[in-house]
Amino acid sequence: MATACQRLYADADRRRRRQEEDARLAAERQAAEEALDAVLRETPGLVVLECAFTWCRPCMGFDPKYKRFADYYRRVRFLKVFGNENSSTKHLVKERLGVKASPNFYFFRDGKVVGEKRGANEDKFRTALLSHVLPEEKP
Repeated sequence: MATACQRLYADADRRRRRQEEDARLAAERQAAEEALDAVLRETPGLVVLECAFTWCRPCMGFDPKYKRFADYYRRVRFLKVFGNENSSTKHLVKERLGVKASPNFYFFRDGKVVGEKRGANEDKFRTALLSHVLPEEKP
């Protein structure tokens, strides 16, 4: 049977490990957001961000189409983040962007969200994209 002193040490050790884990998760969360913010600062034109999940079948089905859009619109920056990759991406997708369905697309210009589109319908995505592409960004 553990003594009172041993229990106190065990409790203190659990608290210390929990604090270390919380600090690690906070640093991880910051990493994805800082990476996105850096891209948004460095990219002068339109940035399209796809928020997907590794288990999402519509996301997997839309992936080749998204790549074709990226190949065609070379002056537009296309990004993708998996919301279940780690705690950093989970925080970015769920907390900061507020994704409720996937795939979810965000259109950024000058670091600010200028549009959003949900779902894997290619025609609706094209319409949303074209509403945000400037003439000089078109091929």
